[in-house]
Amino acid sequence: MSLGVRQPRNFSMEALWELYRLQREKIIGDIFFVDAFAGLNTYDGLSRSSPVQTIAYALDQCVDDHDDYIICMDTWQQDTFPINVNKSRVHILGAGHWGGMYPRMAPTEDTAIFTISTKGYIEIGNFSLGAGATHASIEFISATSEGRSWLHDVWFGHTETGQDGIKSTIGESPEHLIERCVFGKLLTRDGIRLEAVSTRTIIRENLFRLVPGVGIDVVAINTDLGAILDNRFSLEAQAAQGAAITIAAGAVGCMVDGNKAMEAGAATTNNPYEDAGACDWGVNWRGNVVTYPV
Repeated sequence: MSLGVRQPRNFSMEALWELYRLQREKIIGDIFFVDAFAGLNTYDGLSRSSPVQTIAYALDQCVDDHDDYIICMDTWQQDTFPINVNKSRVHILGAGHWGGMYPRMAPTEDTAIFTISTKGYIEIGNFSLGAGATHASIEFISATSEGRSWLHDVWFGHTETGQDGIKSTIGESPEHLIERCVFGKLLTRDGIRLEAVSTRTIIRENLFRLVPGVGIDVVAINTDLGAILDNRFSLEAQAAQGAAITIAAGAVGCMVDGNKAMEAGAATTNNPYEDAGACDWGVNWRGNVVTYPV
């Protein structure tokens, strides 16, 4: 039997067992298991039967550039938020959860869930996240370059409130891939808010369900943003201009194609796409009509 890596049919328990198999064969880094209710930080976390209690403690056991995995069997409010992801090449993944699609986390204070302050190469996937009143669930906060992270299959503002889903704040935050996430109506501002330069970042195949502010809000000047592809937005009948995608002045080179802004049976008062820069627009839909941005 070959010991090579095979591709799981779906990212569920089969995929987790595949990671466990790889751990035994030491093809990747260490795998740490987290269970907020059954785990203890005095355990080693190296098996499902001896999980640690918090993601933060599991991160302390990880090593930079070691390709370590943290598998979260169950989470809630046991961590002290924000959880500062300060290790590079680390993967933080939720497992299938009996109480909902993914394990949930919601802070009791006005904080983010995850802050990323390392050089990057972070994977975060399979969670349902809230945030504090003035924070995003996931925030890139370093003044130095912190890029190449993969954020996928996370539900933001779905069952828990928060200001934004994902936000970059200062410095440069390049080459991220954000895909297959859901941004819900319990957010109070934007789904994805880019206040920092996000060179070559790809945002694709996400759902934005009645987000109160802007679905994808490019606030900063981005001279080479990357691409915004095949996202879906549901809008209120009187949604503001640029409610689906707003791109700031000074942004050039971004490919915007295949996005669909869906409306409640009639055209919204305002154009859901706004580009004050000079990006490259393909076929994007407003209801059942192809439209260009204002």
